[in-house]
Amino acid sequence: MREENLKYRYKNLKTQVNPHFLFNSLNTLSELIYVNTKRADSYIRKLSEVYRYILDKEETDLIPLTEELSFVQQYYDLQRERVEEKVLLEIVFDQPNQFQIIPVSLQLLVENAFKHNIMSQQEPLWIRIYREGDNILVANHIQKKNIIKTSSGTGLTNLGERVKLILGKEMQVIHKNHLFIVKLPLVRNNI
Repeated sequence: MREENLKYRYKNLKTQVNPHFLFNSLNTLSELIYVNTKRADSYIRKLSEVYRYILDKEETDLIPLTEELSFVQQYYDLQRERVEEKVLLEIVFDQPNQFQIIPVSLQLLVENAFKHNIMSQQEPLWIRIYREGDNILVANHIQKKNIIKTSSGTGLTNLGERVKLILGKEMQVIHKNHLFIVKLPLVRNNI
């Protein structure tokens, strides 16, 4: 019964990822349509590729890290249609083929950085993905938006729960020297 309860909780957490992502993407598309129809068309094509990945990985607990890194690059390219040069993504990771990760986890963390920080061409948002032992870290400079409404933290909470349920480990959230860092455990491939 405990195992069934955990499976049910995990399924609920995974189903919350898709609507959240789709809602944010449709808002972006709505803005682009009025600004530049050609970019809106490109955005739709990229959005369909990104969303297809999310749907394809819906029933998967772990995927090769190489796939997830490729996906987060696609997501970044999608967002650049909207923000252009206002954000910089740096991925520094040697031998990603040796690891697995929870699907859509890196995208959620990059999306979180977009959501909570201001960005401009003069002060672009900097996001870095890198390895530390058997963990992958997603870090960004804190350039907090001045918003009245505070974040519910649902995305990070859900990801933390998914990590706990699948890997039996903890995700770490670190605030350090104007940086926001999330540390996710990786699974080594059995080679």
